[in-house]
Amino acid sequence: MLPKQYLDRPLWDDVLGKAVHPGPVGWSLFSGMHHAIAAAASRGNNILADHVFVEKAWVDECAELFSGMNAYLIGLTCPLDVLEQREKNRKDRTLGQAKLQYDVIRKFTQYDLELDTSKLTTDECVEKIIERLQSPPAAFKSLKNPEGVA
Repeated sequence: MLPKQYLDRPLWDDVLGKAVHPGPVGWSLFSGMHHAIAAAASRGNNILADHVFVEKAWVDECAELFSGMNAYLIGLTCPLDVLEQREKNRKDRTLGQAKLQYDVIRKFTQYDLELDTSKLTTDECVEKIIERLQSPPAAFKSLKNPEGVA
């Protein structure tokens, strides 16, 4: 999570635009994050990354980087009203960002598994993820080659 000083809207807007498009710093920051994750994973590290895909270019870059790896794309979801209440309760979020991103984050992607965190407990989510990990990942490969062309 970002330190409080980074929740200041003008600075945050420079990173993530108006919450649905990256600002000038955002493009470099997120691309660097994607490449760092890929580099660490390629050295045998197990990585768990939290990401909000508000740009198709980010999805495309991740598909390119991760399609050849044992990488799963897990989508966590809940109804907007639940998400907005969680945003308020956490006190370290930019209010309104959840609503702005809600319809955008699934626009360019697909998942190996989607979980509704308003209906499942944390333990139930973990069980479903562990179960899904028993089969090969498919989402990044499919996103890289949407027509199934190798």
